[in-house]
Amino acid sequence: MRTPATEAIGVRMFDDFVSPRAATIRAVTWQGIYCREVPNGGPPPATAVAFRVAFHADANGSPDPARVLQEAVYPVARTTQVLDRTFMARCGSANTTYAAYSYGVTLDRPFRAMPGVRHWFTVQAHVADNPAGRPLTYWGWVSGAPFNGRSVQLGEDGRVNVFRLDRSYGLIE
Repeated sequence: MRTPATEAIGVRMFDDFVSPRAATIRAVTWQGIYCREVPNGGPPPATAVAFRVAFHADANGSPDPARVLQEAVYPVARTTQVLDRTFMARCGSANTTYAAYSYGVTLDRPFRAMPGVRHWFTVQAHVADNPAGRPLTYWGWVSGAPFNGRSVQLGEDGRVNVFRLDRSYGLIE
């Protein structure tokens, strides 16, 4: 049985990086948004109970979901979840209010990035949202500052979508 606190659901988004030198990554930051498909709805509450943070190997310019180099699940209480702002935009078929948050976590075990090697970073929310009688709250990883203008989404059905934008994250030594 799937439980929100122990298993992420939905699509997986990846963004790549290449370190020019050997690096020991001790912490990561990212930004995410929540929305509900409710016309003119207010900002939804943050429903993530944990985040899966992982580094994957490269497979000819795409993430290799089977080659996890390092991963851990961090309870939201270990992250520095901070509400940044709210804004109106489309969520599915509805124009509604989004809630944007910043996060950060110190890794349990530092990740060693090899120089000149493409690595893939991913963060995925584990949500505790009971849609019975109300709309499901969606979480998404925000786009960020340009690096190489490429991120990859893997659907639950194995479908690959390539985006011409980067995701918002930081790697801290």
